[in-house]
Amino acid sequence: MTNALHNSTDSNSMISSSSPSSTIHLQNIVANWHTLAKLSGSAETGVVVKANAYGLGATKIAQALYEAGCRTFFTAHTNEATEIRKAVGPLALVFLFHGLQQDNVDIVISQDIVPVLNSLEQLKLWQKANAPFPAALHIDTGMNRLGLQIKDIADAKDILPEGRIGWVMSHLACADTPEHPMNARQLELFKKVAAVWPQAQKSLCNSAGICLGKDFTFDLTRPGIGLYGGYSRANVFTPKHAITLTAPLLNIFSPEHFEDATIGYGATLPVKPNQRLGTVALGYADGMLRSLSNYGFGYIKGVRCPIVGRVSMDLITLDITNAPSDTSILDRVEFLGQHANIEEQARAGVTASYELLTCLGTRIPRVYEQPEQSS
Repeated sequence: MTNALHNSTDSNSMISSSSPSSTIHLQNIVANWHTLAKLSGSAETGVVVKANAYGLGATKIAQALYEAGCRTFFTAHTNEATEIRKAVGPLALVFLFHGLQQDNVDIVISQDIVPVLNSLEQLKLWQKANAPFPAALHIDTGMNRLGLQIKDIADAKDILPEGRIGWVMSHLACADTPEHPMNARQLELFKKVAAVWPQAQKSLCNSAGICLGKDFTFDLTRPGIGLYGGYSRANVFTPKHAITLTAPLLNIFSPEHFEDATIGYGATLPVKPNQRLGTVALGYADGMLRSLSNYGFGYIKGVRCPIVGRVSMDLITLDITNAPSDTSILDRVEFLGQHANIEEQARAGVTASYELLTCLGTRIPRVYEQPEQSS
């Protein structure tokens, strides 16, 4: 058996040479999952595919990971859960982080979706529903966002007998800061509260949590951003890039009157003598945040070129003074990918890689590159 690359597109729109485009590297996402599964030790390793798999395409990514052996998928909204159920078939576990509401009980049960119960009210709904499979229980150990409060644990145990809870979960607030004391505090509290349901499987870790070590991985891990090229931990985990985002140069020029010339809306940056500028067909309508103005970057033929001036709706200006001399119109500029690291680009925009990915616009075609087994 050999691997051959197979490309497919999620859109009927044509990919124009004058438009942005992206390639989703399914083989790299699968490789990242295998690495995180190894780091998870004996724990099962699921995948978080909420928010359209962080903007990269939930159906195709879930199917690729299912083919690779993943059997557990996590979503946030009911429509996401039903999409994943359709994509991966009846044998996988599909979890719903936002849990149970009066208007989704029937579809959750009919689609075999496991609700993650976050409150006594949701526990009561699940008890009344008398579903033929167990739910998961989320206990807040310090995030203070969603989850059953510690004071309500005794009542929760009374509402649902042990066999109705198949999983106990919590979520780490500071896992991406390994030395943060909150990690140890949450770990000890989680051990204590999860012991109330001794037969239930336990789950605490996201991608960063997995990198904290085997004490944190328990029975089931839930990696998200690490699958999609974000989050790395020195000497522990360096993900492969999951997306290559490029856009073409539409114009190359050197302003004639640089003494008082400025770049872009608001005239936020002056033109330098002998500076060469390039205008790229990408903007905040495509998800390139305005906070990248004067701080972000692109790569032309492997050479880093800074964003100068404001990011506008459809266009970005780059300083291409140091780009190769043969750079020409319609050459592609990489803004995310092998050279343009997503974490570094996110830091430049004073944001997180999660936001960069989930903000990518729908007018950017996504081509899926994946390993195809052939004899």
